[in-house]
Amino acid sequence: MITKHYNYVYKVTNIIDGKFYIGKHSTNKLHDNYMGSGIKLKRAMREYGEEYFIKEILMHFDTAKEASDYEKELVTMELVRNQMCYNNCIGGSGN
Repeated sequence: MITKHYNYVYKVTNIIDGKFYIGKHSTNKLHDNYMGSGIKLKRAMREYGEEYFIKEILMHFDTAKEASDYEKELVTMELVRNQMCYNNCIGGSGN
């Protein structure tokens, strides 16, 4: 397994309507322009334009597993059912 230098949980927000996506990412380049892989999120980015989305890192972690565990705490079924949330499934499970 290749270890990535940066592991974090992030939130992407649509600045037009306030809808959001929470995800995790592991990378060796902190500013790699990654904005998420969710289907609803990608569809909204095509519709509104990526320039209308902002990304904030919520927390950094030493390992990808720690990031995944934290994402699982945040992205619950209750959150997924929220009309303002772009997430399709609960956190911690990957795509």
